[in-house]
Amino acid sequence: AATDIREFSYKNGTQSEVRAALLGKEWNLIAPFAAKLNKSAVDTFLQDVTGLRVSRFVDDVAASGFTSPTYTFNSYEREGEGSTVNETMTIGKEDNGSFYVRSTLNPSTAQIEGFQVQRLSLDLAELISTEVTTFNLSEVNSAVVSFLDGDQQRDVTLTRGEDGSYSGLESLTIEGFTLETGAKRIDEWWQALSDSDPDQFLT
Repeated sequence: AATDIREFSYKNGTQSEVRAALLGKEWNLIAPFAAKLNKSAVDTFLQDVTGLRVSRFVDDVAASGFTSPTYTFNSYEREGEGSTVNETMTIGKEDNGSFYVRSTLNPSTAQIEGFQVQRLSLDLAELISTEVTTFNLSEVNSAVVSFLDGDQQRDVTLTRGEDGSYSGLESLTIEGFTLETGAKRIDEWWQALSDSDPDQFLT
């Protein structure tokens, strides 16, 4: 089942291998580079992989094209610091709109409809998270804000107390700035960071 997979890799034709692992509750890209993945997109992808349906079984293995596969998917089992392949699914050549497929857990050669293979051939960018930040607002009590004051960079450490007030604002001496208006603006900025909407705090 898709929910049982904790680490996987896939290779689409001649493209670089993509590998990802579930660390805690978050999916993270391991190769070809490191990045946070969109959990919803990964869950949908794994459901598509585990939900493949065979249209028919075939005996003509010679025509399958498994030696130069169209697509390969591996799921892994964790063993200490390393991992070993649990299952490999290989998709071979196309044949009249269908593709040959086999799995190491079921060595029989079968065919699946082409539209199922198309769902697996997504661009890596579709899996990568677009969030600007990944923290939980309720867990953040301080932050360092850097900004330009004229031609000088200013760094201000803001600390939020249990009563919701901020320390650090008193060090600001920008024209038109007061602790009251500053605290309101910081609340908006703080929430914008949590919501990962850069348009709210970059203006």
